[in-house]
Amino acid sequence: VNDLEKTENADFLYPFNHDSISEIADYYEENSDHRLGYLLKFNYENIHIATCDTWKNKCKGVPRNSFIIVKLRKSYHDQEQKHFSKKIILARVTESVAAPLEADLLTSLFEVHKTQVTLDPYTTKELQWSALKATIIGTFYDTSEGKIEFGNDIVNFFSPYAYEVFSPNSKHLEILINSSS
Repeated sequence: VNDLEKTENADFLYPFNHDSISEIADYYEENSDHRLGYLLKFNYENIHIATCDTWKNKCKGVPRNSFIIVKLRKSYHDQEQKHFSKKIILARVTESVAAPLEADLLTSLFEVHKTQVTLDPYTTKELQWSALKATIIGTFYDTSEGKIEFGNDIVNFFSPYAYEVFSPNSKHLEILINSSS
């Protein structure tokens, strides 16, 4: 049996035990193609996400009701907070919301359409920013026994600046969704 067959068979027999939440959290890096954005607003029920067209395209789009994962930025926490970085918040995108500078962007966009001007690269990038709202489902974490646990609440609450948002790959989403079954 070759290595590929061993891996495929192991995935079939033990689909949810070989990846821990810690390993999944470590997979998503700030410069990843899975990066969707950063938090603007964070409470126990909802989050608002700052995102741009480039990141949404790399994630292959963000349809309504799609799942996203939120985790602490590696650059934010110190050794005392390291265990918080090994947790994943699962959320579901529900709608688009107004970005903080929405009024300014609308004014600029109106002028661009009205004058039919060709945009410079800086203005083009500025007009690509938007915000999304997502509902928090809960937090996934590893137990001391090496099992994946789910809590339908937030384990700890840091500033929105501390978090980054990713679109999970299908393998990791399957592990998260089926870990408590």
